[in-house]
Amino acid sequence: MEKNNKSIIESVLYVSGDEGIKVADLKKVLDLATDDIRKLLNEMKKEMDNDPNRGITIECFEDTYHLLTKKENHDELTKLFDIKIKNPLTGSMLETLAIIAYNMPCPTSKVEQIRGHNAVNTIQKLLKLELIKNLGRSNMPGRPYVYEVTNKFYDTFGIKDIKELPQLDEIMKDLMDADENVPSDLDFFDSNQEH
Repeated sequence: MEKNNKSIIESVLYVSGDEGIKVADLKKVLDLATDDIRKLLNEMKKEMDNDPNRGITIECFEDTYHLLTKKENHDELTKLFDIKIKNPLTGSMLETLAIIAYNMPCPTSKVEQIRGHNAVNTIQKLLKLELIKNLGRSNMPGRPYVYEVTNKFYDTFGIKDIKELPQLDEIMKDLMDADENVPSDLDFFDSNQEH
């Protein structure tokens, strides 16, 4: 009997749960090239997304594929399951996370320079939530620790790549439109990103 690769992939995705699965791991199960596995995953996603009778889809975050429920079914799921979306992130944590995301790899000193005070506790909380990871020490004076966002960050915020974050000039324009009292030369993130 011939193997049904799509069926196998769907089963592996289901069993992998929240952790998802990488193509390299699927290669251990399927006798296919990496590009062929990616092609199958993309076909499956299109089929699921285009079929209104399917309640699941496939999403990829940082080269890890996940089987997820469709967003349009969220309201119905919350009626049956006690799904409470509690945001454990405080304003200072979100601010620190944004600084790190926009300035990767980001040393502690940059976070503290932009925020204007010690960021150690906030960084520790973000590390505990696994939204950032420590890359070790920088060669900068004082050898501060350097951080970057994790796959869980991408998963949590529903993006696949850091380039999907809003550009800083867009954010600044929105802020200026919302409050004309904000100085026009203000740079919240002291960005080193290319525009």
